[in-house]
Amino acid sequence: MDDVSPELDSVGDDPPLEGDDPLGRPDESVETPSQEVRVSPPKPPDDPDAWYAESVRTQDELHPGVVATIVETDDGFDYRIREPPLSPAGRDALDRVEEYFADANLARPLTREGASERMEAGFDPKYRRIVDRLTDLPPGERRRVEYYALRDLRCLGELTPLALDDGIEVADAAGDRLVVHTDDYAPADTHLPADADHLERFASERVETHAVEFRAFRVPVVVYREHLLASDSFTTKYAVQEPDLLPGDEELIRECKERIWEFTPRLITHPCVTTMQWPRTAPANSTASKTRSRHPTRSPSTTANSSRRSTTDSPS
Repeated sequence: MDDVSPELDSVGDDPPLEGDDPLGRPDESVETPSQEVRVSPPKPPDDPDAWYAESVRTQDELHPGVVATIVETDDGFDYRIREPPLSPAGRDALDRVEEYFADANLARPLTREGASERMEAGFDPKYRRIVDRLTDLPPGERRRVEYYALRDLRCLGELTPLALDDGIEVADAAGDRLVVHTDDYAPADTHLPADADHLERFASERVETHAVEFRAFRVPVVVYREHLLASDSFTTKYAVQEPDLLPGDEELIRECKERIWEFTPRLITHPCVTTMQWPRTAPANSTASKTRSRHPTRSPSTTANSSRRSTTDSPS
């Protein structure tokens, strides 16, 4: 027929099968032998023949969502940290949490061991209740916000992931950037400045810890030693770790002190004095004799004062 399409005519007289292209072109969703791509089996990141990351030497997860990677470069090694990403809503929630705790007195860990233990334990219930009140996010985003809040408020900030890495042995702050020495790779450059916040705490090693009894409290004490290259701080130190003060706690403590100082020693001992008063009808000699018998160590002036108080209290 004259109205038959030339393209269809060039393909053949048979109608196209279901799924075939009307023009006879091969279906790209169906893999043909000429399209096969052979992929080599995966290799460990530190394998020099690993095709997908030739420069990666080691990679470890230090904390859920926190990965440390050591990459070989032309100048040596780089130590890189990947942390959980925050959405704009998560960033806003984190800002609210940090603003709330801005006036709090929160004690940071003194050593890497302390930082690792604190990150593993997470927030105490009193902190978690505050974070829950200030955030309204899906569970995954909520966990990421809590990670950054714990990292920045109660641990060592940007140095926290490095403190979680047991493979780091020494920190070197001699140059512009912080350099670390790991078990297998050294030196490895980090992205952090040599004067990063809380560097002394990160470079400190716990020697021992114990508790000191004070009234009904057990106050933890830490003995630690600093290990920081390019520094003369190879000294052993002793520190007392007191409880944190949340917003409003200092005002409450001041109010308690004022209430305590309102009571003088006379008012505090007043109930005892009242119980030692004698009956108003008792004779003076009997009162003195009872006073001497009940208070053999009382001075004469005190006894006289007690007699005068009884005379004053009695009716004229």
